[in-house]
Amino acid sequence: MATEKKDTKKAAKPASETKKKETAAPAKQKCTEYFCRTNTGKALPIREKPTTSSEQVGSIPFGAKCKVYSVNYNWAEVEYNDIKGYASAGYLMVK
Repeated sequence: MATEKKDTKKAAKPASETKKKETAAPAKQKCTEYFCRTNTGKALPIREKPTTSSEQVGSIPFGAKCKVYSVNYNWAEVEYNDIKGYASAGYLMVK
């Protein structure tokens, strides 16, 4: 008894039927507005890199709003008055 093999391969679709991959525009970074608060009432430093030994490039005054793009560990990627950098996330809160 011979068994007949079935052809399980799928036929390739013609190029006109294949869907083209849409190239998506780069995603815009979402941001959330946060308020700066500090226990001392002083401005919060904005640093070039997420470390306290990094150069300070600006500061966020006590009570001011800033944009927060992401938070990693204890550092937030922020923007205040067109100055972008990193600030300690523990001193920022959503309001």
